[in-house]
Amino acid sequence: MLFNIARCSVSDEPALLQHLCDHRFGGAARNVFWNEPSIDPCFAELDNVMLQPHRSSATVETRTAMASLVRDNLQALFNGEPLLTEYTQYTQYTR
Repeated sequence: MLFNIARCSVSDEPALLQHLCDHRFGGAARNVFWNEPSIDPCFAELDNVMLQPHRSSATVETRTAMASLVRDNLQALFNGEPLLTEYTQYTQYTR
């Protein structure tokens, strides 16, 4: 059984899907996927997979902190100050 609640990059999704289809893994519980929100539909067709939306930030405290960070970054931007969190562009894996 594989439980992946971390970042998707810690598992090889095509290999995982093949192992699940071949029943080499007893099952998998996942809430992260390579192409969110367009996950591979094969996952939903398997009876040995449990899918859950990724919602680890869905607490009042976390969402409040996220909103405060946005506000603080905007305030820094408009004041000509360095941002608290700089954007780093990256390329996400897509099939």
